Amino acid sequence: MLKDLKTAKEHSLMTGSAKAVESVTRLLQTKAISITDNTVYLYPELWADEEKARIWMKNLHLYCRLTDNLPLGMTLYFKNIETGKLLGFYQDERATIMSNE
Repeated sequence: MLKDLKTAKEHSLMTGSAKAVESVTRLLQTKAISITDNTVYLYPELWADEEKARIWMKNLHLYCRLTDNLPLGMTLYFKNIETGKLLGFYQDERATIMSNE
C-alpha cells in the first residue's frame, strides 16, 4: 500500500513537471516569455493574481532546473519583458513578488 502511494506521488510529480515544461515551451515558442541566463522576461499580464504568479514562478524555476539553464542554488529573476522592471524572484524554493508601488 505504501509503495503504491509513493509510486502514485512520483507519477503525479512527473506529470506536473511534464505539463510545466510543455507550457513553458509553448510560451517560449510564441515569444510570450524569454529566458536569458537566470532571468525570465515576461508580460506581467500572465500573472492574473499573486497566487498564480507564485505558481508561474515555481513552474518556470522547475523548467530552468530541468533544462540545465539554472545551476542549483542560483536565484531566478522575473522581469517585465517590455520595461525590464523587476517583478520578483525565486530563491531557495520561495517566490518573492515585488510590490507595484
